Amino acid sequence: MLLRGRSLAAVTDMRTTLGPGASSDLVWIADVLWGGVDGIGVTLEQPPSGTDVLERYRVVPNARAPRVLVPAERATGAGALAAGAGTRSGGARLGRRAAAAVIGAGMGGTFFRDQLLVYGAPGAQMSLAAPRGQRLAAALEELLEVPVSLVVNVRPPSPSRKPVVQVVDGDGATLAYAKVGWNTATDERLAAEAIALSAMAGSAGTVVAPRLREAGAWGGHRLVVSAPLPASIRRWRAASPPPVAATREVVERLGSTGSSTYAESPVRERLRATWEDAARTGADPALAVAIGDLLDALDRVSGIELEHGGWHGDWSPWNLGIDDGGVVAWDWEHAGYDVPAGLDLPHFCFQRAFIGARRSVAEAFGQAREAGAVLLRAFGCRPEQIELTLGVHVAEVGLRYLGAAVRGAPANPRFAADGAAAVAAEAARRAGPAS
Repeated sequence: MLLRGRSLAAVTDMRTTLGPGASSDLVWIADVLWGGVDGIGVTLEQPPSGTDVLERYRVVPNARAPRVLVPAERATGAGALAAGAGTRSGGARLGRRAAAAVIGAGMGGTFFRDQLLVYGAPGAQMSLAAPRGQRLAAALEELLEVPVSLVVNVRPPSPSRKPVVQVVDGDGATLAYAKVGWNTATDERLAAEAIALSAMAGSAGTVVAPRLREAGAWGGHRLVVSAPLPASIRRWRAASPPPVAATREVVERLGSTGSSTYAESPVRERLRATWEDAARTGADPALAVAIGDLLDALDRVSGIELEHGGWHGDWSPWNLGIDDGGVVAWDWEHAGYDVPAGLDLPHFCFQRAFIGARRSVAEAFGQAREAGAVLLRAFGCRPEQIELTLGVHVAEVGLRYLGAAVRGAPANPRFAADGAAAVAAEAARRAGPAS
């Protein structure tokens, strides 16, 4: 319920407006997307008299367990839910298809009764001095030069998680996707994605990435707007190996490549600097010690010549697809430039095992080692380079989870169970005379 006795211009704390019936996930997404705009309020009930409803969403399935906010208009909501099926898992496709059918049949109000209303004073102008001087929908309308509606996925809040907004027209056709930063961590990830998308667009090749429409700011944070992927895209089969040729292309298109000994490489320099910064915070000390031991072990073979370049950083079946015989890749937020060439290959194997198949982190590293060695050989790496690259991969994964702990993100319980031990085992395996 909205606080009474406060002016509309003062209603900016969305954590107090949705009432006890709303999940914390819904409160968080409302706070990020509308909480800093002067003159704007959000409610699950009737807005105050004398105000205009500016945006109206159905909460699917309900405010207690929300999954997605869709425009309340029948045609818009049904069309938007049906779009983009090629990039989603089978379960997500079925769920959205069912919801689209319900809304398209005119039964949305029966099955999805909760509505989230964004309201403001009639004719009120958004102050440019406000933390967010303009509603996101209005800013996107200016960018795309057409009326738009928003579809918002609702997920549990995390320092590393950001709202991903599907931007649609009146028929529900997808016009763009917008990723909204709200803190330092998400701003960094969106900056990386914008750089990667620009690099991919600025060079010729067969790997398709989303076309960058805008890399700017909204509400004092990063905003990345990209064009939708082809409607005919087919998601990568989970059992299929990663594309080796496409991996090579990404290495080269994301920036300059080079070759040097590991000791003199930007790979070692970045790993060391990242680890030192994270270790100083005291977050997850067992993991920090294990990564430090692994980096020391890698230094024992620092004379190995290593090719380095870019990587996607989250090469996985759920971020890859096929369209017209070519590879399509999205979600470039973890893209980087100072990694061993081919690092995406063992990481694909790790992600498929750890995230996709829900294996333990130790088992997932084993999968990455076994299958990754074969793939790196096909990529063109020599045996000593393969061994070094696999070690760097373990360090990269450890640093990613250590970085999440530094930012205060909730620990992944499966990584927390044996992540430090798995990294320590890799360090111990490598301890011994330099080769």
